[in-house]
Amino acid sequence: MQIDLTTIQDDIGGDWWLHHRAKDFGFLDKINDKSTHDVEVDDILIHKKILEGERFPAIRYHVVTAGGGTRPATNPEAKEVMAGSLVAFVKANNRLPFACTFAKVFKNGAAQVDYAPTTWDKFAIKVEPAAHGIGDARAFFQHESVPSNPAIPGSGTAGGGKAATPATPATPAPRPQGKVARVTSEPAIVAIATATGGAVSIFDAEVTSIEQRESHYQDEVTTYYLVGLRGGEAAPDAKKSTQHEPFAEIRARLSDTIVNETKLAPGDRITFNGRLKDDKYFGLLLQNVKKVTK
Repeated sequence: MQIDLTTIQDDIGGDWWLHHRAKDFGFLDKINDKSTHDVEVDDILIHKKILEGERFPAIRYHVVTAGGGTRPATNPEAKEVMAGSLVAFVKANNRLPFACTFAKVFKNGAAQVDYAPTTWDKFAIKVEPAAHGIGDARAFFQHESVPSNPAIPGSGTAGGGKAATPATPATPAPRPQGKVARVTSEPAIVAIATATGGAVSIFDAEVTSIEQRESHYQDEVTTYYLVGLRGGEAAPDAKKSTQHEPFAEIRARLSDTIVNETKLAPGDRITFNGRLKDDKYFGLLLQNVKKVTK
């Protein structure tokens, strides 16, 4: 059956989808046609998005149900579905599916099989033998795995079932492009962030520069803007009654959505909420920026 991934709703949005196949543990980390994608019952659709100010993606899981629908699942719930599919595969084929390695048996008799279809996607699947009609879990799972990804014809082999070939080879993320002078000292903002656990509200700061940049994670590219600010005031929260402290200069990381919606330009004065981070490339940086007004 086919499903339209663009109709699946959760709280993160975006079009970065991956697909775990229940029948053979084939794994797709790229889905080109999201409107008519082939799925089967108990397949798991993995939705990712790098949220504003974050370096790593938020992840949501959706299990395919009978009739072509889906239901949301937590990571443990998704792994429970995988456990059932894993047992069914081993019973039918007398071997482990792609990218699976038998890890251990716990004192309570439960077994762990590690499933690592890509460099970034890894699942420790725990199986309760009694729940699946298994006697000796160690004997049941101690097999070699299918050496290639059945979802990708012609994918390489790893041999021995010990380290399956990733769906996409790992590539190091590039450093942020272009050199900038790091902001290393802004006592008023640092003091506020220390007291609040990172939260800072900025008031009436002048925009001095706007630089478009990109961050890379796996094969996903996120556009953001590095915005220079000066001459504003900082406070622990957005209440007007809270004492404000002046600051000299700071940078903020803003999403392309915020910059485009506000039509931000040098010389504007802005107010917003954010969180302070000591970034290894940029120094002191306000990120997770929200509620921007001019």
